Amino acid sequence: GLAIGGGAVLVGQRVANLFGSLEIPPYARVDLLAGYDRPRWAIQFNVKNLTSERYWETDAVQGLLLPGAPISPEVTFRVKF
Repeated sequence: GLAIGGGAVLVGQRVANLFGSLEIPPYARVDLLAGYDRPRWAIQFNVKNLTSERYWETDAVQGLLLPGAPISPEVTFRVKF
């Protein structure tokens, strides 16, 4: 098992608080993965936000604005029992 994949996260313009006084611009984020699966183990390599897109995440209830993570590589190794 070799696995290769990817995806996109598309988010439109939205308001950042309950009062509608702050709007957050839209963004698109690209994620990729490659993995290899064996009967006793598996390894996977993920890259989130491949293009290092600048974006904002929000909690609409409290109105907190947090910057989205830049490019984020991650390796996962699993052992199967």
